[in-house]
Formats: sequence, structure tokens, C-alpha cells
Amino acid sequence: MLQFPEGVHTDVRIEKIFATGISYAVGNLIDSVEREYEAAFIRVFDGQRWFYSAVSDIGALQAEIDALASLATPHRAIEENPVVERLEANRETCIEYEAGCVSGIDFERKHDYLRSSFEPLAGRGALKSWRAGYTDTHRRIRFVSSKGADLEFDTQKTGAFVLMEMAEGEKRFSELEFEGGSSFEELGGLPDAVAGKLSRSEDFLRRARPVDPGEYTVILSPFATGIFAHESFGHKSEADFMMDDEAMLREWSIGTRVGADLLTIVDDGCVRGTGYTPFDDEGTRARKTYLVRDGI
Repeated sequence: MLQFPEGVHTDVRIEKIFATGISYAVGNLIDSVEREYEAAFIRVFDGQRWFYSAVSDIGALQAEIDALASLATPHRAIEENPVVERLEANRETCIEYEAGCVSGIDFERKHDYLRSSFEPLAGRGALKSWRAGYTDTHRRIRFVSSKGADLEFDTQKTGAFVLMEMAEGEKRFSELEFEGGSSFEELGGLPDAVAGKLSRSEDFLRRARPVDPGEYTVILSPFATGIFAHESFGHKSEADFMMDDEAMLREWSIGTRVGADLLTIVDDGCVRGTGYTPFDDEGTRARKTYLVRDGI
């Protein structure tokens, strides 16, 4: 049982992580690892400054909390600080992946799934090089705070990809096939997906021609749309990106038009899938938040 020092806000996030990483290059094994570890992140706030540390020895949590608190200047009314007032004190257990945890899937079965994509890659003249990879991560998180938060929840994601590099004459083209989900069982059939993507890519490579300069109306795939949204808006949504840039703060202030009326971007950790996160790293409950609504 942790003891929280008086006069400061304290929170502790303990994560138990299981992760797999497998990669091949042109059929040769490059990386093959499963690992499981536990670590914690500790924060202390005295109303003026944050003091924080990370530890891999869970038994040292109390000593680390006390050491951080010794650096702080306690304030009797710390709970009335506007920063602390906005922090949530949720108390809930939300374990979703105990039955289908990726740690329970045989390691060789993960290799077999990835290797199943190799056959469609054989004997393709335009294909000059390729890489394939599999990854999964299960995180079980415990979050407690001096404000009264007491959470235990988990998140999980899996994915596999094949990156194909093609060339014909002077033409060069690369394509990616990716399967992702929140459990191993959700991953789609990789061989058929790779075969289809490769055939379409070879056809594109042979028939492609340079684009004449000009303005065009285009239809983007969901994958391309996500990349565009991430690079053009996602990074600008990060507080550390904005913190020391007054010009960017003015350009991206609340109420500013950043796109057409049809542009809406929503953040919602409650949606099941690879982005499912019922609580964030500060214990805040996930909810639907409009980052951009109708271009504003």
C-alpha cells in the first residue's frame, strides 16, 4: 500500500507489458523476440513544478515517491490548484483481453502466420526486395493517485506487414500490405491480401505514367487519409509541439479554420480496435472529442 506525501499531488502508473517482434528480409530471419517486463512512472506536483521518474523495480516505488517529494515545496491547498482540480479520480477495473491475450498465442504460430505471406512473393519478376514483420503488445496498467484514482485496465494491439520494393526499367515503386487488430484472431488472411496487393502493384508499375503538373481532385484511400491527417494535424495537436512556439499557437488556436467544411477529426479512445484506450496516462476517462469539426 503506497503512502502519498502531504502537500503534493502524486500519481503512479505501473505497466506490465508483453510484446512480440518478428521480422524477415527476403525470407531471412532478422529479428525474433518475445519479452515481458514491468515498470512504473511516478509524478509529484507541488503547484509549481512536476517532479518525475521511471523505475523498473516495483518494490522501490515508495522510496522513489519519497525522494521526489523531498525535492518539492509542499502546499497545504494543493488539491485546489487548477491543474490538480482538472485531474480525474476514476476508480474502475476494465480488463478486456485476459481471455485473448497475445501472450497465450504460441510463438511459432506467430511465425507461421507471417511466413504464410512468403509464397505469393516468390518468382515475381518486378519484385526486387521485400521485408515482412509481425508485432503485438499487451499492456496491463494500474494507475493510482493521491486524489483517489484507482484504475486497472488493459490495451492490446497486433499487426503484420509486408513491404514490397518493385522496379521495371527506370520505374520504381514500393507498396505496403498491412493487417492489424486488437487480437491475434482478428488478423486477416495475409497470403491472399499480399497476392492481391502485389498483382495490383505490378499492373500499376507497368501502366503508370508521370502526372502532368496542375491541380486535381483526388480520392484518397483510408490509409493515405490517415497518414495525411496525422502529419498535417496530428503533430500540431501535441502540446509539446506548441508549447514554445507563439506563432504556431496563434495559427492553431481554438476557433481557427484549418480545412474545408467537410473536414472533421475525432479523438475517441472508446472505439474498439488498435486505438482503444479507456483511460489515458493521467487516468482521464476516454471520451469522444472533436479536434476539428466542420473545418474549425
